[in-house]
Amino acid sequence: MDSVVDSLTFVYDEAKADIFLQGIKKANSDAMLNSLDRITNLLHISDEGRRAQAEADVAKIKADELQGKGEDNPILLAMAKQAQQLVNKEEEDKE
Repeated sequence: MDSVVDSLTFVYDEAKADIFLQGIKKANSDAMLNSLDRITNLLHISDEGRRAQAEADVAKIKADELQGKGEDNPILLAMAKQAQQLVNKEEEDKE
């Protein structure tokens, strides 16, 4: 179980980092959401209210990105900061 969750977490992290680097695309947002969905199913996390809010947040980010307002979105900025930290960590690990 731990190995499966670790693999799904890796996919989630990579998809999220790709969103920050390349922008939101169908493939990376689908990968991120699908991995999150599978993790929550495996761990039996089924708080529909939180899930609905997360999906609403993602939809808003996508809408803002399409309208060119992505830089002003605090959620997107926070995710970008997290992605940059992931990139920096990967670069450090390579050295």
